[in-house]
Amino acid sequence: MAAALLDLQHYCPALLAAAADAALQQGSSAADDTSQQRQQDGEAGGGSSSSSSSSSSSLAPEEVVSLLLALGFFRVPALEFVESALEAFAEDLDVLLELEPRQLARLWKALLLLRDTGVTPPQPLLQAIQELQAEAPELLLLGSVRAALGPDDVAAVQDAEPGIRQQWEDAGLLAPAQILAAVQGLGYELERRVEVSAGGAKTQQQQRQQQQGEEEEGDKAEEGEEELCAVVDVCLRLPDQRRVAVLVLDDGRYCHCPPPPKRLRGAAAVDVLVLQALGLAVLPLPISEWQALAGDGAQQQRYLRARLAAATG
Repeated sequence: MAAALLDLQHYCPALLAAAADAALQQGSSAADDTSQQRQQDGEAGGGSSSSSSSSSSSLAPEEVVSLLLALGFFRVPALEFVESALEAFAEDLDVLLELEPRQLARLWKALLLLRDTGVTPPQPLLQAIQELQAEAPELLLLGSVRAALGPDDVAAVQDAEPGIRQQWEDAGLLAPAQILAAVQGLGYELERRVEVSAGGAKTQQQQRQQQQGEEEEGDKAEEGEEELCAVVDVCLRLPDQRRVAVLVLDDGRYCHCPPPPKRLRGAAAVDVLVLQALGLAVLPLPISEWQALAGDGAQQQRYLRARLAAATG
């Protein structure tokens, strides 16, 4: 239910709050039953029995993640459930290993959005997620530009037969590279794979320099809280050094059921909100709108400047 509401961006805080309350109550009942069973097992066996920590709800871990993400996205106040669910994850970190990568990425995004509502995630949970992300950096990636072809690929397509070239054009496979080239043509610097956190943004080169510095200083005990961060696929740097996340969006990122028309689907909308929570302006560029300009360079420049002005206020 929570996943469906999020995918359609159907704002129904009362329903989400009721779902959180119900899950919390069912989890409490299940925890009481488990406690009684443990006590009986201990008395029968003449000793205490060990078992994994009980969940904060009767929901499966994937369902808990979906509910946490929806609560964070819609900013629904369900603090008791949120804190209980996060503590349950922190007490049984092995559950994270059972989550699919997509679900783990959704949990991390939920933490970013919940933090923006005043929730402080448990440090063991943050540390465990960051260790898993270090093994799979793609979990941090936001705003991935689909079918973003390089210059060599674009040149090869341009040299192809007209029929093949038109098929690629109609399918929108050339649009991401065309859009990024046009944005760069406005005179702005484009950066790839920029790490962003509440403390600011770092390019891949800056990240490598920081890692080298840490290695030279030797292993040190880290103090303070773990930082929640993300990696933005494409960023545009403005003259005042502000960064804008560039999102090239195909039709699959939109919900075509009214109202309103052309509304972002849940996954893309979550990425936008997470980027904004990290302090970035977001420049969404739908491929369909770009294709409607029919290759008119002047119109494309006006379009990009207008969208950029709207994104940066």
